[in-house]
Amino acid sequence: MGIVPSSILKPNFQPGGIHNCLDFWDGELQAGDWVKNLIKFGYTVPFATEPLESELPNNATVRANPQVVEDQVKLLIHQGVLRRINFKPHCVNPLGLVTKTVQGVVKHRLIFDGSRLIKFILIDRTLLPSLMKKVVKEISCWHEAAKE
Repeated sequence: MGIVPSSILKPNFQPGGIHNCLDFWDGELQAGDWVKNLIKFGYTVPFATEPLESELPNNATVRANPQVVEDQVKLLIHQGVLRRINFKPHCVNPLGLVTKTVQGVVKHRLIFDGSRLIKFILIDRTLLPSLMKKVVKEISCWHEAAKE
């Protein structure tokens, strides 16, 4: 039994429903294929090799605040960001809890600790100037489409 992001089980799900506006991105903005695929399918982590099967313990901040974590997980399930599943995932990564006090109010943010997955991820060695050219081209296309 576990909890995973809803997008794993329902690939067309995107919090906020941006995928419902794909026609606008395609027609009005004339977004490139990379942007349209990102909107349609969400971001996919580019693994170079499959991560090893593992179950890692949660960070100390999570273990010290179980009620806060339970409340955060329930909220994310209610929002449709997470979904309960009836099987153990291949990789169970740790969670962490960031706590911040703003004007005397304590706020918590649950985080996914994917640091142990770094060694399995395909690193894109795109040079910054090449990346900037791609970004500028996309933005220019959107700007021109918006003017019409």
